[in-house]
Amino acid sequence: THFAVNSKAMVALSMLADGVGEKMFPHFRPLLPQLTGLSKDKKLTNAVNSCLDSFFGKVLSFEHLLDKEDAIPTAVDEKKQKNALARTSTLNFLLRCIERREEAGPRGSLSPGVSKRITKLACSKLKDSDASVRKATMSILQALMSSEDVDIADVAKEAV
Repeated sequence: THFAVNSKAMVALSMLADGVGEKMFPHFRPLLPQLTGLSKDKKLTNAVNSCLDSFFGKVLSFEHLLDKEDAIPTAVDEKKQKNALARTSTLNFLLRCIERREEAGPRGSLSPGVSKRITKLACSKLKDSDASVRKATMSILQALMSSEDVDIADVAKEAV
């Protein structure tokens, strides 16, 4: 029942993000680390991914995802998040954000400066002890380097 309750709660959060959007930021921002942490449970991974995907672009932007405290850098830090599945899932979420950035909503734009921050984060994860984390990291770097936006692709290539 724990999984069913969590899954239904995430569906409700997704609906709020889709319906209300940016106004939910102060309320949803603290949920980001909890949701990424829940992705370590295989029964909740799909629900977490769906919920996080609905947050990005409508409630959260790349800048919010890359905050130093309680955001993606903390969630993929091997010292703070021991579970490799949670780190991989979080990096895969970042990859999905990069791939659908323009379609995601008003907060889904990616600037060259943010692209550089994502590249630095990804490069730091290439030394992770888990192969699935390194694979997700390589996918992020490939997505940035093959971006149709020449500025973003150039920044990513320079940083690597």
